[in-house]
Amino acid sequence: ERKEKEKKVFSFESGEADKLLLKKGEQEIVCEKQAEKDWKMTGPLKGEAEGEEIEKILSQLEFLEIERRMEAEKKSPFQLEQFGLAKPRIEAAVWVRGKSERLLLGDDTPAGDNLYALREGEKDILLVEKGIFDSLDKKTEDLRERQILEIEISRVSKLELEYPKYSIECRKENEEWKISRPIAARGEAKEIERILGKLEKLEVEDFLSEDSRNLEKYGLKRPRISVTTWESASGRGEESAKTLLLGKQLEKDKEKVYAKRKGINSIYSLKGNIVEGLSKQANDLRDKAVVRIKDVQDIGKVEIKRKNERILLQKEGSEWKIIEPVEAPGNTSEIETYLYDLKGLEVEKFISEKGDNLEQWGLASPAAEISIFKKETGPDAKEESRKLLLGSKDTKGEYCYLKREKENPVFAVDSKFFDSSTRNYFAFRKKHVLEFALDKARKLTIEKRREKETLSCELSAQGEWKMSKPSPGLLKQEAVRDLLWEVSVLKAETFLEEPPNLRTYGLGKPTIKITVELQRAQPADKREKKVFLLGKQKDKDSYYARIEPAQLTFLLSKETLDKLEEKISSLKPSPEDENPRKIQEDRPRPGEPKPTE
Repeated sequence: ERKEKEKKVFSFESGEADKLLLKKGEQEIVCEKQAEKDWKMTGPLKGEAEGEEIEKILSQLEFLEIERRMEAEKKSPFQLEQFGLAKPRIEAAVWVRGKSERLLLGDDTPAGDNLYALREGEKDILLVEKGIFDSLDKKTEDLRERQILEIEISRVSKLELEYPKYSIECRKENEEWKISRPIAARGEAKEIERILGKLEKLEVEDFLSEDSRNLEKYGLKRPRISVTTWESASGRGEESAKTLLLGKQLEKDKEKVYAKRKGINSIYSLKGNIVEGLSKQANDLRDKAVVRIKDVQDIGKVEIKRKNERILLQKEGSEWKIIEPVEAPGNTSEIETYLYDLKGLEVEKFISEKGDNLEQWGLASPAAEISIFKKETGPDAKEESRKLLLGSKDTKGEYCYLKREKENPVFAVDSKFFDSSTRNYFAFRKKHVLEFALDKARKLTIEKRREKETLSCELSAQGEWKMSKPSPGLLKQEAVRDLLWEVSVLKAETFLEEPPNLRTYGLGKPTIKITVELQRAQPADKREKKVFLLGKQKDKDSYYARIEPAQLTFLLSKETLDKLEEKISSLKPSPEDENPRKIQEDRPRPGEPKPTE
């Protein structure tokens, strides 16, 4: 360990150093440690120092080794001029708790691999690696801190942007940003913190002057932009302000602008794109989310009120249900799509701050009132609600107008939101119209008006489907189950308003009528009937249809109808099936898998 220490030029540990001096000719740079990691330059200028660069120099000095020692004789000491040490090229001194160590660097050795060096207070000449010269050959600007504001975004509590004709002030309250000047509005955290991110990374391009007496020359007496950040001290409520002034473009380099920190004399240049990044209007920093929804799954209820209809949607477990205007199963996918669209809905234009003269925006008598209820959990749970008022569309139909209840601002959003919010309740209804459990089916009747035929079958006590019309007999069990399955998953393409007369859609005398009788739980001797009616063809791709007694009228796709008719046709016994034994053999044998749904 002693031998290892003897190889080293210095005896300090870099982490303990609290002062560094570098001297080259008449230039003398002094940097001192002010806190655990903060370095300040105290000479020839006063200001922030580049801590990382200083730590790097100290580390190189700490591990600098003696390549060779030339011992001086007592009677004939070395002539320092011969080694370039009478007037050293560079001197480096390091202080630790008031005690210093100093090293002088002279000429290169004849071989050119090393430098002559001398420790202060010693007579022996040392040979050290040549690279240490470049590490210590620094100018003042090399050791100056280039980061300008040194802010920590999470602790910034206020941001002010001042321009020649207006100013913007943003404050952080309870972890949320708000604009307090020139308007009172919610702030967009991403936009505000994007500005803070630019300021945090902002670095000096060139140090130009230490004389700040003639700020007019640099356009800094009346700056183009003045940016001030207030930062709460760690663990304390105190705030410290830092202000950056941006002036005019450099005459020799239009890509740069003059800048300085308020209260500090140094004038430097910055990349000119910072001006564009900081040139904002208040609306640029406003929260553009129409309604703040953290997670759609937290929503428990939605109400859409219109002049002639109130739609109330409620979540039960993981599924949505329609409560009003009628109780019906909700289309969970469609309802959640609507909520996700609402969650992502952003303001396209801010129209009015005062919120007066609402008639011109269609908000005096809104087209719809949309209320979102967040369901809280726990013993003291309360429903948190937010309400939006939906106005009219603009003349071009590109936007529609909105405002939040109890807030004045009126803003415009994409007109698609108007269309999705003014649909009737059918838009949120589940598309499946005849859902039932197959094991509850007891009787199936199919009436085909054009063919003037009726096919009826019933489940026997032995669990076999038997035909009663047009003639008694056994049926293919698989064919009956396939048809029942097809009926149970019937899906509407589009729901229609209740027609004033069923004949309008050809439903007064339907072409096909399918009746399914289901076993009730109570009373056991009663049956529930579900009826499907097929009306006339609307176009080449769809037909009018209806479900009773639910009184649901809808469009059925031709593809679905073709599949349904195919299953009906398969029920009719073919000449080959006249043999009851053959039909009996077609039934699943014990242990064979049953047809899957």
